[in-house]
Amino acid sequence: MPCTYDEFPHEKAERASKHDAKIKAGVKGRYQKELDKLTRMLCGVLRSIETTPEGAKMILPEEVEEWAKQHKIQDAQRGE
Repeated sequence: MPCTYDEFPHEKAERASKHDAKIKAGVKGRYQKELDKLTRMLCGVLRSIETTPEGAKMILPEEVEEWAKQHKIQDAQRGE
């Protein structure tokens, strides 16, 4: 599954409320490769954790749990 970085709906709303065209154009263009790489890494680590008995008992930070939940939804919507 090719993981890529996509903004979550709440992130899009936050960005829209702080609209800054310069940052909007620059961040995605300049950092997209690095964001995709880090997203793939995080996704792989979380998949590894999920597939182990020890991982099933692991309590992850709320932010990580929410990111993983949203990422899985986006993967399903992209058909991955």
